[in-house]
Amino acid sequence: AAIIIESFIRQINARNVSSRNKLDQLHREDAALKIQTFYKSFRFQQKLKHKLVVAQRVVRGFLGRRRRDRLIQTIVMLQSRYRGKKTRKSMSKRARAASLRIERANKVAAEKPQMKLGMRTKSALEILLKSKRLAEVMRAVTTLEVSTRLSEKCCVAFAQAKAPGILYALIRTCNRSLPHMELLHLVLETLTNVAKHSYLIRSVATTKSVEVLIDLVQMFRDKDNIFCLAISLLELIVFAVDDCMIRCASRENLKRLKGIHSLSLR
Repeated sequence: AAIIIESFIRQINARNVSSRNKLDQLHREDAALKIQTFYKSFRFQQKLKHKLVVAQRVVRGFLGRRRRDRLIQTIVMLQSRYRGKKTRKSMSKRARAASLRIERANKVAAEKPQMKLGMRTKSALEILLKSKRLAEVMRAVTTLEVSTRLSEKCCVAFAQAKAPGILYALIRTCNRSLPHMELLHLVLETLTNVAKHSYLIRSVATTKSVEVLIDLVQMFRDKDNIFCLAISLLELIVFAVDDCMIRCASRENLKRLKGIHSLSLR
């Protein structure tokens, strides 16, 4: 009976100890969860605070740069106006008249879009394609010379319209009369303006360009302006395009060039 009673008491004590251990474990786990929750909340608040600080710094920097840029623009505008006013006061009568002409030309171009360089180039190309009258062709080539000299876009439009071929055909029809020599001078300057752009030089180097230019050099060897323009254009084409180099190096063309060279040395 004593043994049974002792066993029963040990069981009760063991149950009490087990229940106390379970309660302690639950308390520890609950405390650990609370600590983890607090730590995570603290870390989240720290990250959020850091992001807010970074965002504020970025916004302040952007606003500061924008204020600085506006201030610089204002200063530059004031400087420009002051310098313009000072220059206009000290400007000569001729320069003042030129400035007024430029202002009037800009005003006319704004009121009449057909007077703009691009539209004038387009119109000149159409005249060049259709017209056979010397006066109209002269005006068209004059416009093309100005537009190709001043605008790269006009050079591209000129090349895309395949105008070099038309100008080479036009050169074939010219003689040594003064109007035709003036026309040839404008044509060569126009082609040279386009050939100065390396990516457009192939449009100027047509299949007939070498022969036409050598004919021109031979025909006008005593006219310095046409001779020099034709030689310069021929040099640009020959050294940029291999096919033109081969044509220029043919026996007939070499013989003609040597003859021109020997005549020029006299």
